[in-house]
This record gives sequence, C-alpha cells and structure tokens, in this order.
Amino acid sequence: MSEQKKTYGVAQQNTKNAVAYMRVASSHESDIALQMQKRVIQSLGVQEGYTIRKFYSDVGSGLNLDREGLTMMQTRIAEGGIDAILTVAFDRISRSHADMQNFWEFMQETGIDLVSVNEGSFRKCMEAQESFYGKLLEFAANGIFNHDEYEDDESLDDFEP
Repeated sequence: MSEQKKTYGVAQQNTKNAVAYMRVASSHESDIALQMQKRVIQSLGVQEGYTIRKFYSDVGSGLNLDREGLTMMQTRIAEGGIDAILTVAFDRISRSHADMQNFWEFMQETGIDLVSVNEGSFRKCMEAQESFYGKLLEFAANGIFNHDEYEDDESLDDFEP
C-alpha cells in the first residue's frame, strides 16, 4: 500500500522526484525542439508518477559531458532528494558509450535512474545487460561453450560461423 500524506485536508499520493534534461545539437533548432522535448518529458513524468522539480537544457554536441546544464543538473542530484532524470532519449545525455558508462557510475553512486521516453529505464537496461553477461560467463565457466564436445557432431558439418 502506498504512503499518503494530507495536505490541506486532501489525501495525496507521495510522488517520486525528478529532474528533466533536454539537449539539442544546434541553436537554430533550439527553441522549438526544446519546447517539444519539454512537453513529451512532462507527459512521461505524469505517466510514471514523477514530480519534475527542475528542467535543465543544453545546446550543443552530445559527444562529451562537458555542458553547463548537465553539470548543474548533476550538482543538484548530488544534493539529494532526486529519484530520476527524465529525458526524451538516452543520447540526450551523451552519444559516447564511454561517457554513458561514466554517467551510469554517477547514477549508481547517487541512487538515481535515467528514464527515457524512447528507451524506458536505463537502470533496467543495464541490469538486464549485466544479467545477460553474467549468464554468458557462467555458461563459459561451466564448459557449455566447449567446442570439443561438438567435434564429432555430424549435424554441425554444414555450419559456417
């Protein structure tokens, strides 16, 4: 059963707190594109039960994490009280896999999730990936992928990797 608090005599659901992040690549598209992202993120917040405490945005490349709005957002998250970052797509944070790995570490340290309109929960994606690789390593450790076992298997004669 979810917790409720009374405000002015009306029972209200406790919500999760979020910040929102938007990014566009160039200034010629910034006003309209940022407004469109904001509307979509607001809908995501309502749908997922988040109260958006602040919107952060940047105009520029997603190839690194050195952006004013992103830095300000991370500072706010480090202060506490935020459960998630809402965005349109994961690539709004970064288009670099190495930078996203670093950002994932920041998210783990602060206990937040990144929730995207396009991809869903980043935490769930990473947990699924870690689970998959864990199972793959388990299979390898147990000799499941030992090719010697299949050396005499005639059904594999036509197989070409």
